[in-house]
Amino acid sequence: MRKVAFITGASRLKGIGASTAFLFAKNNYDIIITGTKRDQKSFPKYEKDINWTGVNSLAKKLEKFDIEVLPIELDISNENEVESAFSIIIEKFNRIDVLVNNASTGIGEDRVPVINLDNKEFMKVIKVKLFGAFYITKLVSRYMVDSKIEGSIINISSTAGKSGNANMAAYNAANFGLEGFSQALAMELASRNIRVNCVAPGPIRTSRLDKLSKKNLQKLKNTIPLKRIGEDFEVADLIYFLASNKSKYISGQSININGGIITER
Repeated sequence: MRKVAFITGASRLKGIGASTAFLFAKNNYDIIITGTKRDQKSFPKYEKDINWTGVNSLAKKLEKFDIEVLPIELDISNENEVESAFSIIIEKFNRIDVLVNNASTGIGEDRVPVINLDNKEFMKVIKVKLFGAFYITKLVSRYMVDSKIEGSIINISSTAGKSGNANMAAYNAANFGLEGFSQALAMELASRNIRVNCVAPGPIRTSRLDKLSKKNLQKLKNTIPLKRIGEDFEVADLIYFLASNKSKYISGQSININGGIITER
């Protein structure tokens, strides 16, 4: 029986979610991918140029690996939708070995000073990144415990979960919360041999960076000790390592992948 990897936030053709799905598929995992269905016209001004494919398009690309793929269009911040999706997943696969919580909001109207931050924008970021991870992780971890699966839960945080940044209060809050949630869960599940870790990327070459000018991209590179932008497949490699037996003694950790940038904790 093949193992099953469940990856949220996998709607972009170029991104961490998609690269992670491809890597697990190459290694003979059955795949569940989720993402929201969004109309390009409704994107905030920051997101107009991203390459949005949707989970169904990504699923078709994954089929070449001769595995089972289940794409689900899902608002991860909606508890009822999460519960319904989880029922579908268990009915089809009857197991989950790896959960990768990658869902996040894009760069949007929350990137303003706190005094100008709309309450709804703040909550949107928190609900997707933190509440969404809580909703699905609660169900998956309970299932792993009941099924005696020695699984791995990997939460995609950010270096923004370790040090604050101006005009990023909502994103900082969500990622700081995800880091603490992960540490607590790792302690709770250790006796069941279920491991929980965070991956904290810094600047990564995804669709979000495609619209940066060459000048601004170079400025960003100059802030990174290794003097380059990370690649989405490099993050996927770390995620796969944390899901594999090669990391069986690693739990409760948050691992930076940011080209050598030193964070404050």
